[in-house]
Amino acid sequence: MQLNKIISLMLMLIFLVLCPLLYADQATLESGAITFDVPAGFTTLTADEIRLKFPSVHAPRFVVGNDSRTVTVAYDFKATGMPPEKLVDAELPNAQKGLAHTFDRIVPGIKWIKNEITDINGKKWILFEMTSTAVDQDIHNMMLMTFFRGRMFIVNFNATKGAFQEVGSELKRCMQTLIIKE
Repeated sequence: MQLNKIISLMLMLIFLVLCPLLYADQATLESGAITFDVPAGFTTLTADEIRLKFPSVHAPRFVVGNDSRTVTVAYDFKATGMPPEKLVDAELPNAQKGLAHTFDRIVPGIKWIKNEITDINGKKWILFEMTSTAVDQDIHNMMLMTFFRGRMFIVNFNATKGAFQEVGSELKRCMQTLIIKE
């Protein structure tokens, strides 16, 4: 009898711990044309938090993160300097090559894990997965880029290396939920 209560309590605790991972929130842009899951419990960063985390004029407009902000998902459209009619999937390999070369020059301590073109739900994406050194902690990034209606759309899953050990599989699951309706 006592064993049944202990087992029931353990199952309830497991359910309470795992349940948030099963029901993620969803990011939506362009009136629902772009959607993807973000990890459950992530909240929107304030403008001040975004300025501190991304101190650049090129900072993303949309960022969600865990409570400690050691894991974030940033997404936005970025200017490319190319005419919109040139921003088509056939140009992704050229963009991949140029961006990888730029990252090699400007990202301190970059170590490539993936540098490829991938397909997620019928859409071609550049996938960069890398680690790099930062001022206070090493970083693990998974960055996806594609063209959408004449603009470059970027999603960056960013975590400290320590935090990535805990949430990396959930971030990868969220990546696979990206849907773009042209």
